[in-house]
Amino acid sequence: MLTSMRLKNFKCWEDTGEVELSRITMLFGANSSGKSSIIQALLLLKQSANSRNKKQILNFGSDDDPVRLGSFDNVIFSGDIRNSLEFQLEWEPIHFSEIEIKEELYKIEHLKFKNKISSEPYTTKQGHTFGGIRLNNFTYSFHSLDAQPISIGMESIGVRYLNRMIDEGFGLEVVNTKSNLSQSDLTLDDPNYFFSFPEKLRTQYQNTDALFGLEYDLNVQLDNILYLGPLRSEPKHYYSWTPDQGNITDIGFHGENAIHVLLANKYRLSAMQFLTSDNDGEYNTRRLQAAEVTVASWLEKLGLIESFEIIKQLDNLYSVDVQTRGSKYKTSLSNVGFGISQILPVLVLCATAAPGSTLLLEEPEMHLHPKAQSALADIFIDAIKFNTIQIIVESHSEHLLTRLQRRMAEGELSETGISYERVRTYFCEQNPSKSILKPLELNEFGYIKNWPEDFFGDELAERSAMLDAMIARKQTANAK
Repeated sequence: MLTSMRLKNFKCWEDTGEVELSRITMLFGANSSGKSSIIQALLLLKQSANSRNKKQILNFGSDDDPVRLGSFDNVIFSGDIRNSLEFQLEWEPIHFSEIEIKEELYKIEHLKFKNKISSEPYTTKQGHTFGGIRLNNFTYSFHSLDAQPISIGMESIGVRYLNRMIDEGFGLEVVNTKSNLSQSDLTLDDPNYFFSFPEKLRTQYQNTDALFGLEYDLNVQLDNILYLGPLRSEPKHYYSWTPDQGNITDIGFHGENAIHVLLANKYRLSAMQFLTSDNDGEYNTRRLQAAEVTVASWLEKLGLIESFEIIKQLDNLYSVDVQTRGSKYKTSLSNVGFGISQILPVLVLCATAAPGSTLLLEEPEMHLHPKAQSALADIFIDAIKFNTIQIIVESHSEHLLTRLQRRMAEGELSETGISYERVRTYFCEQNPSKSILKPLELNEFGYIKNWPEDFFGDELAERSAMLDAMIARKQTANAK
């Protein structure tokens, strides 16, 4: 799970400061205040790590990527290419919770990664200038209990871009050679991507497995990021699917594969039911329950339907039938209100995400009635309780936040409640030159101590203005 992040000179953010992340993290703010940019930064790192070209430092995006950001010039703060991009992530290690250094075993609770990337324009012989980017440095750092922090990484120095190791407490040792080379004598290859050591290090230094273990853990963490955009695909009358399509788990950036994911999940789990037993506990039982059942119960909790069912029509053809509130008949998902089809991919993602996933959701409440927006908060709480996922939400919904506050007031001991320690909320504010991120100070009862001005508009001012207008109108009428 990601535990914190920090951005410098990325789009509207000169410096976000340290952003603590928890099991549920909410980003609020006006339009163009920087909420989406925080989501985009994580997606930029994910798609860059997944690039087929390991010498491409940042993949700013193509049609197949979740975000398309153009170039370095488009994302650098204030458009000033003299600035450098800086990314920082901290997370709970996934596969790399222990490390041995100089015969001493360190237990790692958190790993931190940070890097610095700058512009590197170059000019052709014909005099044309093009933009490029340069990875100035990257480091991994960690500490164990009372031990001093340990950092390891690489940096590029000087006009000739000589690479050298950053070693603070790690104690890398050069492979023994007849010429007795020191670290400063080694010629190091360029790093790969924005975070990866060159393979040649394995032949130049001893005991480098730990280095590549660190970058592998970061790569897995980035790969565990799942994104769903604000505009979801419209439903179809029929869906074609066969078991030989494999274990489909990716619902798509617009939720276009949501029904296929449910079908694959149902088919896979039908062969796993023998694993369940009375002693499995709620977690395993819920994980081995077909996601279709979970999604149906959540749709009902939102107050949108009476029933939800995927029905096999022909060998490879399926329909999705729903029965809405107050209706006596079932109908196709494509024939009901837009809100149901728009929230469906959100629910499918929450129900099927693998343990350890980080879900990035943009405006999941879109097209939902305020009552359903409130209930959506309960869905998120339910999702993190039965699965070890985290959810980062960009939202405009006051109702979603208010329900979260209520559940925090109820506390974790309540069946529907949640501890305030598992929730982080932020308000993004745009001033004339840059965005500012304000952590909302929640206490254990869900009360926000520093409620921002005009957070969700000014309801009191609106009611007061309405009363003044009503009085003035009546006085004008009486004067005639």
